Amino acid sequence: MVPEIKVVQFTAETEVSTRISNKLHSALETFKDVVYEMLQYCHEHNKQLDTYEAHQLEPNLAEDIVGGIHTMSDAQVDPMLLTFALAEKARQRGAEIFPFHEVSEIVRQQGGFVVKAAEDAFRAANVVIAAGVWSPFIGRLVGLDIPIKPRQGQLLVSENVSDVVRYPTTEFGYIMAKYAGSEYRRSVPEAVEKNGIAMLVEPRHGRNLLIGSSRRFAGYDVQNDYQVIREMARRTCRFFPVLRDINMIRSYAGLRPYTADQMPFLSRTGTEGLYVAAGHEGAGITLSLATGKFMDDLICGKPVDFEENLFSLDRFAQSGQKDGR
Repeated sequence: MVPEIKVVQFTAETEVSTRISNKLHSALETFKDVVYEMLQYCHEHNKQLDTYEAHQLEPNLAEDIVGGIHTMSDAQVDPMLLTFALAEKARQRGAEIFPFHEVSEIVRQQGGFVVKAAEDAFRAANVVIAAGVWSPFIGRLVGLDIPIKPRQGQLLVSENVSDVVRYPTTEFGYIMAKYAGSEYRRSVPEAVEKNGIAMLVEPRHGRNLLIGSSRRFAGYDVQNDYQVIREMARRTCRFFPVLRDINMIRSYAGLRPYTADQMPFLSRTGTEGLYVAAGHEGAGITLSLATGKFMDDLICGKPVDFEENLFSLDRFAQSGQKDGR
């Protein structure tokens, strides 16, 4: 059993976000060089904090927190705003977007495919299945097994507060919960371990706090579970006791597309012209631009930045595992 780690991680403020955004933009052209540069940047702009420094940065931390790391190279993005921005940019470049068009059939024809959705039919030389947790359903339309499972996450949103938490803050157990394995176990209550709960607090622009998080397999259920919400709140108050006096105004749940080795599928398939780009779990927004670049190279026959086998749809079969399970 791993003892409780009384260390936290702080994310930087908006000024750095602009610089990182610029780096991500550059990654569309020179992905390898930029990733290396960003890793160097992260190494140079992380600061290890002792007890005094951690509490100077976040005065409302629990008294027994012994230190932290200030990740000055980290940044945040609003996923909904980024999605709308990317959609608008795509429209400007000639893309047509058809909302509320559920795909019902994909027919292989000479020279490409016919994709039927709602009352429309679309002809395409190439089709990319990029439907997140719903990708397996699309795959079945063409007899393709896409081993992705929905991994539920739940979040709380607080009332408006001011300077209760200054920086986006996570416990080190967040990484342990994300990559949980049978070879270790955190020194936390059973309900916390079972539901993959770890403290995450993010101040939002509207002065609310976004509080999480959890990871569990519950099928396609997007209902909040009272026990999970309660344990999330308790875990957060373990690090920020002041939050016991703050009201929560709403909660919600969502689904992450999980793969057994927690690597996405960015892959060709056994059918020419059919590709898969899914399985990023909670990093789909973060990796959206890099994913687009990788898939563009793959489809257009350009050199790709990484070995294809790393993201191949049949990588579990190649390693002798059955769907990685």
